[in-house]
Amino acid sequence: MRLPQDQAAELAGASERTAYEYFAYCRSTCLKELLRAKIGGDGEVVEISDTSLAKKRKYNRGRHYEEFWLFGGVERGTGRWFGRIVYNKRTKETPLPIMKRFIKPRTHIMSDMFATYVR
Repeated sequence: MRLPQDQAAELAGASERTAYEYFAYCRSTCLKELLRAKIGGDGEVVEISDTSLAKKRKYNRGRHYEEFWLFGGVERGTGRWFGRIVYNKRTKETPLPIMKRFIKPRTHIMSDMFATYVR
């Protein structure tokens, strides 16, 4: 059920300011948990991939934009995911710390076998 903050405040008998602060606290708590939680686990499958988010110049004119990538993964069973923007080049050193931070040990990792992921 989605409830606007002013209605939630009225139902709880609290001020709108209190409802606003409580909603902000809940959002912050959920965000911290999402950023900290790992996906995968024993026997689970996580698919990883990356994609370029670079802005292309037409006819090699105009402003030069820095190339950056979105690297992420999705757990097959639950649909839980992670994603990180990567500003440096796609090297073998780039995805490994991200995978260690967001994917649990003993997870089966599937990829497109891009040379960056293969040891």
